[in-house]
Amino acid sequence: MQHFPAKPQQSGVWKIRGSALLSALLALPVGGAWIIASGAYVEFPIVWSIAYGIGLVALFLLVHGLYAYRRGARTARYMQVPSGRAFVYATIATALLLGCAVLSLLASGPSDATDAPTDHDRYALPVLAILLFPVVEEFAFRGWFQGNMERVVGPEIALLLAAIAFAAVHASGNPTQHFISGLVYGAAFLLSRNIWLPIFMHALYNFGVVLLDTSSAAIEWAETIRNAPPAWIEPVSGTAQAAIALVIVGLLVQLRRTQSGQTAD
Repeated sequence: MQHFPAKPQQSGVWKIRGSALLSALLALPVGGAWIIASGAYVEFPIVWSIAYGIGLVALFLLVHGLYAYRRGARTARYMQVPSGRAFVYATIATALLLGCAVLSLLASGPSDATDAPTDHDRYALPVLAILLFPVVEEFAFRGWFQGNMERVVGPEIALLLAAIAFAAVHASGNPTQHFISGLVYGAAFLLSRNIWLPIFMHALYNFGVVLLDTSSAAIEWAETIRNAPPAWIEPVSGTAQAAIALVIVGLLVQLRRTQSGQTAD
């Protein structure tokens, strides 16, 4: 009787990596679809716009809950409330990030926007941008995409890829600034292993942007500088962005050393 060799089974590591890669790639169209769908809020009355946004977030969180349940994800630390010290550090980092964004805006030259703000811009968009958008975007780009890509390419490359993806879906705005923001939110997620910290930072950042966008004095001041930007503002803006990126690299190097030391012990 002839015996055939058994078919080699796929390595458990490759199964994990394949599943993680598939989950990460699925996060990109979900995040992109969210950006597109969320833009439809301008088609509804203001109250319905806010309700529409809440419905989208509820649907997304339901999908996330089912996804985590099916995978048997352990979400104890991932979902627990961060410490007060973590919130303080996150607030400082967000303030620096917002300052960097203001410098980038001032260095961009005269604005070509001619449309006056609508009621949706004044009332519906701030609610959605502060309370709702950060939840979905951080779950999608940090929780799903970056978290799964870590198991495939490692934490540093996963952080970089998530920041690139985050900038890509915000390409209509300032992709460079969104890339830096993605690095900051991703680093917060990587260092804390908690999804609520980048959500808090994202919401706080959007809150600062909304305040600046709705302040007539701030708008007038910004337009005055943008129409005739000083020679120093562009290099300072670039230096600030590079400094944030270097700080993140330093934190990741220190994290890697700490993990290597714990492994050696």
